[in-house]
Formats: sequence, C-alpha cells, structure tokens
Amino acid sequence: MIFKSSQRSGVKSLANNLTKVIDFDGVEQEVIISGSRNLALNDDVHEALQCMEFMSQLSSRVEKHMYHISVSPAEELDEEQWGRAWWAYEAEFGLSDHPFIEVTHIKKGRIHKHRVYERVDTETCKAIELSFTRIRNEKVSRILEHQFGHDLTVVKHNRTVINQLAEEGQHAIVAWMK
Repeated sequence: MIFKSSQRSGVKSLANNLTKVIDFDGVEQEVIISGSRNLALNDDVHEALQCMEFMSQLSSRVEKHMYHISVSPAEELDEEQWGRAWWAYEAEFGLSDHPFIEVTHIKKGRIHKHRVYERVDTETCKAIELSFTRIRNEKVSRILEHQFGHDLTVVKHNRTVINQLAEEGQHAIVAWMK
C-alpha cells in the first residue's frame, strides 16, 4: 500500500487533476466523488476546494492550506478496509475533524483514492503539523499491510519505520517487517 501526500495551494489545478477522465498516461479512468466531510458543497470538487480555500483564509499565514493524499493499494480493499485505512491515516496526522473531499479513480479495473483535507483548524486557526510526512506515510502503510494480511512493501524508510514502531510497542509489526 502506498500513501503519497503533498501540501497544496492552487484550487483550480488540483480540482482539474482530480477530475480528469484521461489520466496523465493517456489512459481513461472513471472518476467518482466518493465522500466528504464538513463541506457545504460536497458533490463538486471545484466548489468543495473553493470552500476550503475560503475556510483557510481564517489563517493568513498558511499558504498551502490543502493536504492532498492519494492511496494506491497493491491488493484490492473492501469498503471496511478503506474506512480503516482512512481512520488510521487521520489518526496519525490529526485530521479526524478536518473537512475533506474524496475522489475515487478506477483505471483498468484498479481502484485508487484521493482525499484533499483542509489543513487549517477552523477553531484554532492553526494548520496541522505535517513534518516527516514520507516516513509517517510509510508507517501507516506498513501497519495497514500487516492488519490486512497484505505483502510487505519494501521502501526507502522501512528501517526508520521499524524503529518508530518499536518505540511505540508495535512489536508484532516490527517482527513481521524484519
């Protein structure tokens, strides 16, 4: 399972990329608006991201107010597993109350999903901390692979992830990764 993420601004370009029916490699894909939270306009990606941009203006110091995550599982996930994957990701990054819109892409029979979260907390007017995202993305991925019984994806930061999981007392996952 691979989580990729980036901090973003540029509502229009991100919305256009998320809604493309012809992917960057020229292959057609089905695009489905598959979920949202705390957004008045949740059935249109362009309007939902504009709504997030408006919310972000509560904190003028945040230039890249959107947090874009894409998930590409190596094996098919059922709806319950998708829910667990997003729950684990939100728990790791403190996103559980933040507004988001979710877009599902189906290409050549394979599903991958995107979520765009508003980084600015509307109550505190502060953006969530996004340090060490690559390592944290990989940590969440390895935990989920273990929970779902998937094969281990060997990537650059596995040694660091093993050390973090050991510090957190996740010894079963550490043993599985070794």
